[in-house]
Amino acid sequence: MLRLNSVSKVYKTGTFGRGATLAVDQVSFDVRPGEVVALIGESGSGKSTIGKMILRLTTVTDGSIDYEGNDVALVTGRALKGYYRSVQGVFQDPFSSYNPIFKADRVLSMVKAEYFSDVSASDWRRKIDASLQAVSLNPDDVLGKYPHQLSGGQLQRLLIARALLLDIKILVADEVISMLDASTRIDVLNLLGDLKQRGLGILLITHDLALGNYISDSAVILRQGRVVERGRTANVFDNPLHPYTQSLLASVPRLDTKWSDENAAALRRPPGRAATSRRGRGRPLRRPHRVMTISSVMTAAIPWEDPPSGERSVVWRSSRNPIIPRDLIPRANSIFNSAVVPFGDGFAGVFRIDDTERVMNLHAGRSADGIDWQIDHDSISFLTADGRVGEIQEQFDFAYDPRVTWLEDRYYVTWCNGYHGPTIGVAYTHDFETFHQLDNAFLPFNRNGVLFPRRIGGSYAMLSRPSDNGHTPFGDIYFSESPDLVHWGRHRHVMGTVPLSWQSTKIGAGPTPIETDAGWLVLYHGVLTSCNGFVYSMGAALLDLDEPWNVLARGRDYLLSPQVLYEQVGDVPNVVFPCAALVDRDADRVSIYYGAADTVVCLAHAYLSELLDAVGSRA
Repeated sequence: MLRLNSVSKVYKTGTFGRGATLAVDQVSFDVRPGEVVALIGESGSGKSTIGKMILRLTTVTDGSIDYEGNDVALVTGRALKGYYRSVQGVFQDPFSSYNPIFKADRVLSMVKAEYFSDVSASDWRRKIDASLQAVSLNPDDVLGKYPHQLSGGQLQRLLIARALLLDIKILVADEVISMLDASTRIDVLNLLGDLKQRGLGILLITHDLALGNYISDSAVILRQGRVVERGRTANVFDNPLHPYTQSLLASVPRLDTKWSDENAAALRRPPGRAATSRRGRGRPLRRPHRVMTISSVMTAAIPWEDPPSGERSVVWRSSRNPIIPRDLIPRANSIFNSAVVPFGDGFAGVFRIDDTERVMNLHAGRSADGIDWQIDHDSISFLTADGRVGEIQEQFDFAYDPRVTWLEDRYYVTWCNGYHGPTIGVAYTHDFETFHQLDNAFLPFNRNGVLFPRRIGGSYAMLSRPSDNGHTPFGDIYFSESPDLVHWGRHRHVMGTVPLSWQSTKIGAGPTPIETDAGWLVLYHGVLTSCNGFVYSMGAALLDLDEPWNVLARGRDYLLSPQVLYEQVGDVPNVVFPCAALVDRDADRVSIYYGAADTVVCLAHAYLSELLDAVGSRA
């Protein structure tokens, strides 16, 4: 896998290099095997500079580019030669890649001289023929010909065939069809699609929105060197969040519209209002200096009830509680502590279900309205994300208390995973049908692992609570970061318990942190030890956006505590345990899913602004 971690590039300018131009600014994204990532931007946005840095044609000023876990900038000698066997580029102008006084297939013989000098002539010819046929070229049509005797499409495909001779894993395709006529563009595009199906990872650099939409799985929108929007291509194109993306999509000419119609529409548009996507709804950007990470669009309204008349609490319960009973599916003893996210035109989630054998496991579910759920009867069967994950799957002990976070281009699931004691399991899914498990994040013992919804300082980030192997009578919240969601470090203490309060015994992070202008809003559970055992309540804190281990404010009072029958009576009495929150920023609404008495799933509501006020005013 190729990974860019907060990559920046500064070019020196002016006399004696005294000036500086920031061409690329803190860019992060991944290119995985069998995936096409479209890097889209206008001229001068820095997209080609990114391609050159990947190919080491120019240096990285800050950040890192990692391939298979190694920093590309540090690779030298034979290792660098090996890197080029795995990562190759094809550029915009196929004609400038050839010396006109040599035959075009010289680019193939140069590969043999550098990498395959010990291969016999007959074996090399067979390898060439196979490579050319893979790009739909007849060897007899191109071998022995000069560049001027071949079309632009043939020359471009010949360059791709040259890359395939090396058995590459990643192809950087920089504006590969922009100089080709329309009749040959589709041939090259279909070729890239075929290569993707064979497992090749492709970074498609383009200014052409239609091209990016046609072939890519993920899209990264670049403006003035910065990523302004990224996500699954369908989501970016159907529902763009950033005004720049909206204006790009709105500016694409349509066959059914004449210039005069578009011009008239522009004249009628109020001054200062950008055009919006014809396919998307267009939404205001709240934090224009931060990357907008696209999730499945919330076309369904989040479940909501206005506060009852006379309600004085910041958080109030749904009148439909419990929304998921303990026995919704066969053999379920209890369903609780579960995570829900927007998905498609409704919602999806991962649910903790303890069965009638009292085995704790995870199940996927879907809902049109976030209230009525269809939960799979079979538990999730995790596929391995790499060859070594199978080592931790040899014995199943338990899986419980999941959280789900949309991060970059997929949904990540974290949960308490049994591996010689409780630790944090990590997996991802695109569709809530197939789940790919990564390695455990930490050593035992740990619980309440919650991912942040974006990278912080170029790294993935997680909150967790180190614990013991039993019903832990202690626990503080810690922050950890990772370059790849596998190797975690830089652990920092965030906050601990408060003596003689509702959170005096232990605390643990709840739903995915909510990013606001004021900071990361974190809902969490706090526990006190009463004369009758543990009592779990919910509170909130505000963490610094750039250094989340720094607590800006922390609510003194609980926001929700077990005070009604379904929270007080169940398998474990007196428990309110938040695991998920749906946010409608435009309506200032937050709907919180929580487990009650370790038995059922319940729902509560609040206004986002009032949650922030409660954290600040009652700190």
